[in-house]
Amino acid sequence: MLGACASTGGAGSAGTSPVPVTVSAQQGGTSGSMAGVTMMVGSAGQTAQVGASRDAVWAKLPGAYESLGLPISIKDDARFRIGNDQIKARRALNGVSMRTIVDCGSDLNGEKAESYDIRLTIETTVAQAASADAAEVTTMVSGLGRSPNFGNNDVSCSTKGELERRILRYVRTQLGLTEK
Repeated sequence: MLGACASTGGAGSAGTSPVPVTVSAQQGGTSGSMAGVTMMVGSAGQTAQVGASRDAVWAKLPGAYESLGLPISIKDDARFRIGNDQIKARRALNGVSMRTIVDCGSDLNGEKAESYDIRLTIETTVAQAASADAAEVTTMVSGLGRSPNFGNNDVSCSTKGELERRILRYVRTQLGLTEK
């Protein structure tokens, strides 16, 4: 289900505008219940090729998240998928200004990312590229912002590509590769 989360069309990403989707409560069955989960769907993440095997890249990703102070709540070794869908921040995320990470629009007071409560979903997947010595790394970042003062409605926040670049830079550095 989290595979539907996607980047929101910020700098360097391709795709359409994201659409917030709320999943209604589900009762019964062995999977438990889920209520009021909002996800962003509608565009692709940023993909880059890394000159190393999929396994080598995968081994470095937890360190990339840790170096950025991003807790890991999703780790699927079989699908080479790692991320977190519950990150909450206001003004900054581990020392990085939210206006550097996402664009939630602006008003007379400036960029909304600076004053809004932001919920982020970050997910990175690794796929084997056509060449055996290369992997494709795709990171998707989406966000929802809400005014702490007048906050009834969420606004979509598009990624500016900063977290995606930092994750990729960390992986390449740890593998001894030069930045492209």
